[in-house]
Amino acid sequence: MKSRHRHQLSPEELQQVWQRYWEQRADNDRQRLILHYLWLVHYVIHSLQLPKQSLLSQEDLEHVGVLGLNEAIERFDPSRGTKFETYALTRIRGAILDELRRLDWLSRTARRKVHTYHRAADELRQELGDEASAEAICQRLGVTPEVYRSYLHAVQAAQASLSFSEPNPVATTGEEDEAIDPLEAVPDIHAPDPAENLSRQQLLDAITAYLERLPERKRLVIVLYYYEGLTFREIGELLQLTESRVCQIHAKVLEALRTYLRTHHHA
Repeated sequence: MKSRHRHQLSPEELQQVWQRYWEQRADNDRQRLILHYLWLVHYVIHSLQLPKQSLLSQEDLEHVGVLGLNEAIERFDPSRGTKFETYALTRIRGAILDELRRLDWLSRTARRKVHTYHRAADELRQELGDEASAEAICQRLGVTPEVYRSYLHAVQAAQASLSFSEPNPVATTGEEDEAIDPLEAVPDIHAPDPAENLSRQQLLDAITAYLERLPERKRLVIVLYYYEGLTFREIGELLQLTESRVCQIHAKVLEALRTYLRTHHHA
């Protein structure tokens, strides 16, 4: 953590480095900007919620994200009135998702699980008039809790890849399923109670969905505090807010989240 903070620039230093870079396009200034904004790469990787079975390691993802960040720095035009952070997040996210699509990292079996899961969840939502519980979806799918976890893993992967907006499921004779499915859950005698796992996963999904709907500034405060380990003062410096304002945003988000969970998920 200390080494990363060593590369953070003050607002005055950041403006000076940007100004020199726009005038001279020097590599050393670009490198300083990359190090300063590296937290954006970490933010995007965390927000994508990539599953453990991704073919890309954490180091691979960071490398691809830095390439997107570098492109954002080179192409950023401040005269358009867009904040660099907003512009860079789109570039970084696009670079990572493009690489994931190129690798075609989600199996055909997993794609079918995604479509089946969403179809069951949509049917139950229409019948109940509310979001269905994990237990209800599990029963509708007619699978064991262990197998249901593999559906959740596939859904997580789909959320990251953006390649499932137009599902086209096809009937199979079973031949396509002969290959080993890397997303199938392997029973573990030391694993916690499956029902407890389902309940915990449902709660985590609800929290994630809630945070994804937050305005960008509120979401950044939560991510930087809990994922990056920054203090309220450090977050304030990055977002150009006072420390007290960051603290206030953090408290309001947590209180709103608690109310949401009590109302919708009985947590």
